[in-house]
Amino acid sequence: MALLIRPQHRATFSKLLDDSYRLRHLVFVERMGWHLPKADNVLEIDEFDSGAAAYLLKLDEAGRVVATLRMTPSTEPNV
Repeated sequence: MALLIRPQHRATFSKLLDDSYRLRHLVFVERMGWHLPKADNVLEIDEFDSGAAAYLLKLDEAGRVVATLRMTPSTEPNV
């Protein structure tokens, strides 16, 4: 299942968002070895995870986050 989390629904889906930040940490920091100054030992959250960001999450049958995509408006700071 795919789930789109818009900025106004971030609080409702905060656990799934935390799971997506954990997945980003696993992929980018642990597996790819990226040094991200704002990454802690569990979550990868940066300045682009602002209030304007929306997220598309792919969930498996058990409801676990298996893929994540962050989308930021072009009018906001972005990558």
